[in-house]
Amino acid sequence: PVLYRAFGSREGLVIAAQAERYRRSIADIVEFLAVRFEAAASRDDLKRSLREAADVAFDPARSGPRRLRAEVVGSAVSRPDLQQQIVTVDRAMVTRLENALAHGVAAGWLSGGPRLRAVLMWVIGATNGRLNVEFDPETSIAREWNDVAYEGVIHALFPD
Repeated sequence: PVLYRAFGSREGLVIAAQAERYRRSIADIVEFLAVRFEAAASRDDLKRSLREAADVAFDPARSGPRRLRAEVVGSAVSRPDLQQQIVTVDRAMVTRLENALAHGVAAGWLSGGPRLRAVLMWVIGATNGRLNVEFDPETSIAREWNDVAYEGVIHALFPD
């Protein structure tokens, strides 16, 4: 009865648990990125921080959290309430990263606003999507995939 009062139903409990699994699987890497972005003292320093962050975010050792997020996203396809929970988590993560980059925007190192939010959301999707490369145990493109993703972010944030 306590669970039903807190979550409304078994389905509500499943959605809450899945959303929390998703949040936990992404929160640590977002915080890692945010700390590095906040510490950047110049435009070049920010670019170096982005490279370091990409290397960590795309590391094969982070395959487990990516798989977990893929499972949750797959489960959300037929659960609109879980979809909304994922949107809420993703928006919070984008806001955290956007705030971490605010000093870079204020300094004119990169553009802010909708473009920055779109790039940050793309980064979340691309990081989750790296799992497709990891499905192929004989792939030889993993490092190149990382480079393309990094270069795409750099071009989108620093178009000049």
